[in-house]
Amino acid sequence: MKPKIFFLAALALVAASCTQNEPVEQPQPRILRVSATVEEPAAPRATIEELPGGAIRYRWETGDIIQLAFVQGTVKKLADATVTGVSPDGRTAQFTATVPGEITAADFTLYAYRSSKKESISSGNNLELQNDGKVIAVLPGSPWNYSGNAEEQRHLVSLWGKQAVAYSGGAMPAVSLPLQHLGAMMTVKINNTTGAAIDDIKTLYFFNEDNRLWLINESNLGLAEFEVETGQYTKKEENFRFRVPLSNMPAGESSHLRWFVPDTTAFTPTPYQIKVDAYNSNGEIIGTTAAGKTAIDFRPGNNYIVYLKISNNDPSSSEKYKLEYSNSAWQ
Repeated sequence: MKPKIFFLAALALVAASCTQNEPVEQPQPRILRVSATVEEPAAPRATIEELPGGAIRYRWETGDIIQLAFVQGTVKKLADATVTGVSPDGRTAQFTATVPGEITAADFTLYAYRSSKKESISSGNNLELQNDGKVIAVLPGSPWNYSGNAEEQRHLVSLWGKQAVAYSGGAMPAVSLPLQHLGAMMTVKINNTTGAAIDDIKTLYFFNEDNRLWLINESNLGLAEFEVETGQYTKKEENFRFRVPLSNMPAGESSHLRWFVPDTTAFTPTPYQIKVDAYNSNGEIIGTTAAGKTAIDFRPGNNYIVYLKISNNDPSSSEKYKLEYSNSAWQ
């Protein structure tokens, strides 16, 4: 009897050993392949690299980081993706993303956010899943640049988009993801006619006396928050003016850029005038425009040119510089 018991016990041990040694099949990651293209306003006239008025034509680069949100009912998961391929014209980016395990075999929505700062993820200007369940894109502060080169302009742009994905299990479908601009660009072309470089004008403030509000997005005033599921701003600081920081302005012509978010309320067609004040480092006004320029319905995705001439003021004036609009219409 005992030999039989020992024999059965040995068989059980062998069976257990075989079971332990057999490899456990792991589920394969589901890879989502995405092509992302930035939508442009109708009839673009030129590219932002050339500093004209018209549509902002964004150019992707490999290594660009796109932040994603997978939303399936109440299940919301975030992920990051890196652009690995770009079309020859730079307008379409290709990347892959691993679908979170919590996303089941059912339809879901893919949201994307591309911050205007290269270092967006490490600096905290990114896509967030808040405690109340909202997926929020936090816009980076101080979205401007002193120079006019194409590389720096590219990093002033913030984008977002969404795409419904039909999924019933198995291999993931390929996704075409349209992205939209969250803001507009203003190109301030300055003609310094004083005959010398100007280094004491540190800021130009564009403002209107009708208290028409623009969304202000500066680190010291508060960062705008954009809810990607509703396409609405949930937190914003608004003001009747926004600023264009300056450094040294050489004699002659120079270009200065400012990314901004147009008025987030419905546009009122009643004309209002935009004037400009020049401030020094002490916060004193040392130049202003005598007349304003009629505002228009600023729209995201467009680049607006304004021409400004700066000259020495009359010695009897309390302000050092005279500022004049060089043309009557926005370009």
